[in-house]
Amino acid sequence: MNHELQKTFGHRLRVRASGISVTDNRVLLVGLSGLVEGMLYWCPPGGGVKFGESVRDAVEREILEETGLRATTGRFMFFREYLNPPLHALELYFEAGIEDFSGLGTGKDPELEEGQQLITEAALFTLEELNRLPRKGLDPVFHHLPSLDYLCDAAHWLNIQKELI
Repeated sequence: MNHELQKTFGHRLRVRASGISVTDNRVLLVGLSGLVEGMLYWCPPGGGVKFGESVRDAVEREILEETGLRATTGRFMFFREYLNPPLHALELYFEAGIEDFSGLGTGKDPELEEGQQLITEAALFTLEELNRLPRKGLDPVFHHLPSLDYLCDAAHWLNIQKELI
């Protein structure tokens, strides 16, 4: 784990809001460097909720910052605890509706300096592509999915939640 990551986000509990957006049987993820040695860590776009900001607004802001896409926050899906000292976060996942993916790009984290950015890629993945990624480089939300339709169906969110805690 890189030093800047530890200095900026470490040794405190963070509340993170993330948006899961699926289109054409592909899910939007960002690749972060510095979390896992020697590889990117792929997760839904998201980040820390600012004091006074609603989690729904945080989802939309984070998706715009990290991917350049405008989103509408939908229903709350599930949460998980990320604990990898010195990092500790409670992560809240929401549906994120995105109508236009044509502006997809790799954004920036305003909390980090230009040379210290964690976000190195933003991309859409099929389930088959996700299954080819190393498990330690992929958000656990995606570890045991039979399909992306399963992920999007609220009837399965409790089962997903049980896998995460």
